Amino acid sequence: MLGEVAEAVEIRCHDLRTPEGIRRNNELGIKNFPTIAINEEVLFESFIPAESELLDAVFARL
Repeated sequence: MLGEVAEAVEIRCHDLRTPEGIRRNNELGIKNFPTIAINEEVLFESFIPAESELLDAVFARL
């Protein structure tokens, strides 16, 4: 299942030590970390979801 996701998505990490990372963080309205957004929608803020929950969220948005 993870292989299917890896081929279908693009993962981006934004470094908050850079102006671009700070800009993206502000655009998404992220206030707490860690945060996971899918298609610019903040879904998981202040925690890391279980793998099954994350995969369900990804597949629901493909």
